[in-house]
Amino acid sequence: MITDQSNWPQWLKNAVTSDANVQIINGIVVWQGGVWQGGVWQGGVWKGGVWQRGVWKGGVWKGGVWQGGEWQDGVWRGGEWQRGVWQGGEWQDGVWRGGVWQDGVWQRGEWQDGVWQGGVWQGGEWQRGVWQRGEWQRGVWQGGEWRGGVWQGGEWQGVRGDFFDVLLRTPHEVPGLIAALNEGRVNGSTYEGDCACLCGTIANLQHCRYTNIPGVTPNASRPIERFFLAIKKGSAPENNPWCKQAVNWAEEFLRLIDAIKASPEKEVA
Repeated sequence: MITDQSNWPQWLKNAVTSDANVQIINGIVVWQGGVWQGGVWQGGVWKGGVWQRGVWKGGVWKGGVWQGGEWQDGVWRGGEWQRGVWQGGEWQDGVWRGGVWQDGVWQRGEWQDGVWQGGVWQGGEWQRGVWQRGEWQRGVWQGGEWRGGVWQGGEWQGVRGDFFDVLLRTPHEVPGLIAALNEGRVNGSTYEGDCACLCGTIANLQHCRYTNIPGVTPNASRPIERFFLAIKKGSAPENNPWCKQAVNWAEEFLRLIDAIKASPEKEVA
């Protein structure tokens, strides 16, 4: 369905569209459905439909699917981003499945994969992807690769308990693990080598293969192994928030073990 185009602004008339359902309300373009196949969007409200390619220069996105193109500025309030380049603006909610984020403010939503190159993350859930630089203020980090930036606070969901589960099975190796983390000798992306992941580092300390650690089975999907993916060779507590947190947790574990050893045993009646 193509609506009456007589009152469309020229930039909208120049666009390539299919089955466009558009209204002009008080001079504002309101896109309610259809497929945007190319062109430059210069303002208005997008309520639903599919964006395949083109350039978004401003306006409010309330729902729909973004499949590719370049977002320069505006407000995203909900919907699904599959791929493309985000250059600036404000993301208020929705699902990001892939693409490159260059700058802007992310307030909340779900990041499933992609590359973050700069900007401010204020809240939401990060599942996987590559963070290159920018400022993380708060939110939930579930996995991915941290390459640089500023970490001000957040939550690593379910990681501490999983880490303690590993440490309880390998208590004698905890001091050596802390030393390796402090000295930049941990690389969460590989099981083998002098600079290896959590399981690999423990195996090196036990002088065995990473598959032969008693009580510990390598599993790249478990929370602590995904957490260690953000720690690379050369990462240290002073330059990597994941490394710093891992050291804090390991030291906390040792304090708990020392407290348990120091507590008097109760007599059994």
